[in-house]
This record gives sequence, structure tokens and C-alpha cells, in this order.
Amino acid sequence: AFCSTIKSHGYQAGIYASKYWMTEKINMKVLENKYDVWVAQYNSECTYAGRYDIWQYSSEGHVSGISGNVDCNKFYKQY
Repeated sequence: AFCSTIKSHGYQAGIYASKYWMTEKINMKVLENKYDVWVAQYNSECTYAGRYDIWQYSSEGHVSGISGNVDCNKFYKQY
């Protein structure tokens, strides 16, 4: 319902969750064809079997000028 409302107001809507939640808790078959999908799986490769647009692969990245770790993501869609 939230994504539908966001999209109806002209914004890009998406689903963000861990691979576990996308596989075990969320009915992704209904959502993955309507919204962008951002899967979090800290691994050397993404093993989520469904469609996804962004993969968050680590929370241990470093950026000059930022203290502490940052999340690392790969985008497969141009935004």
C-alpha cells in the first residue's frame, strides 16, 4: 500500500530488504514487477533468485572524509 501511494504521487517506489526477508517473509512475486528491488546480502555475490535493481553487498566500506563504515551497493539500473 505504501509503495502504491508513493508511486501514485509521481515518485519512484521500491522494496529494500535482506535476502532472507525477500525469500521467506515478503511475497516478492507480486512486488518485484511493480517496484524497484534493493536486496541486502553481505556476500561476494548476490544469490537472491528474484529480480533486483540494487545489491547491497557490504557495510564495511570506507569513504575519505567520513568517519566510520559506509554501505556498499551495486546498481544495475540507471537512476
